[in-house]
Amino acid sequence: MRHFCSICGVLIRSSAAENDMGPPVEDLEWYQLIRTFYKGSPECTVEATGLGYLNSFNQPVVPVNFNEFYLQPDVVIDNFVPSFDAGLHNPTYLVHEACWRVLLDRILYGNPLTDLVAVALAQLFWGACLYRQYSCVPRHDHGGSTEYWHAEGDPIEEMTQGGHGHCAVEPVGFFSIEDLRSCLGPEVPVEIPATSSIASTRRLEHGSDKFTNLPTEVIHILLTWLRSDDIQRLRLASRPVASISHPDLLPQFFWHGRFLPDFEMGFAMPIHTDGFHDWRSLYFRVKRGLKMHCSNRLRNRKRVWDFICNEEDWYQKLYTGSDDELDLCLFR
Repeated sequence: MRHFCSICGVLIRSSAAENDMGPPVEDLEWYQLIRTFYKGSPECTVEATGLGYLNSFNQPVVPVNFNEFYLQPDVVIDNFVPSFDAGLHNPTYLVHEACWRVLLDRILYGNPLTDLVAVALAQLFWGACLYRQYSCVPRHDHGGSTEYWHAEGDPIEEMTQGGHGHCAVEPVGFFSIEDLRSCLGPEVPVEIPATSSIASTRRLEHGSDKFTNLPTEVIHILLTWLRSDDIQRLRLASRPVASISHPDLLPQFFWHGRFLPDFEMGFAMPIHTDGFHDWRSLYFRVKRGLKMHCSNRLRNRKRVWDFICNEEDWYQKLYTGSDDELDLCLFR
């Protein structure tokens, strides 16, 4: 039985030592390092294992402790056959460690992963996977990787040959600005859209536009906390906002905000950015890099990031218990 990552949809390839009598002796690829999320019984909380691999029988070999790695000295290994066919209440889900790290980058917002947070996230992640599996919500195609789930040969090799090779590249984050720039192709002058007027029939009536009396700096701060599509709608509705929100007029702190986890470039935010200020040019370089397919690493990280963002509503509903359909699915 093949296993695929519950986050990115790419194959989890098995890796076994000689005679399968110990841990792999070779360095593993990113799509071979895994964690598992499972319930021992419907009444139990979700267990999140440490970092392990699949043996030659495609069974997870993983540390019991979430914070442990399979090669650590004296590590306690749980070599078990997971309950993939155990019914509604306690299925097992496997993920690539690299994809789990993308999820942490999106959700933790720079905060540390404590044991308490790890337990809560495991519960939410397992619940979201269960809801996706048993609900009527249309399942996405994982950016094209699902069409290779039933490949006769190796799904990763066929995926690469079929034009989806970027899905097989590790979606690791960026250490520094230079690390990110190295994925954006040759440095060329970035064309920033010039100032232009907006014609709209949806302008607010004269005197009803509250933005008229606000200082430019205040409007820019407010725009920093809006998503780009909301900004576009506001520009269509408000002449004062439209006149000061063209790309060449927005301040650098606005463009820096586009790289925060809640916004469109969150997937590309480097860990270390000390001393960097030209976020506007970087924003448009990343957009150009994606359009020109300059980096498979950048493309795959965005692909995985977008899947996580698309399921945020499920995480929120699971956390608050505000959705009857989720409750029926998880607790009946």
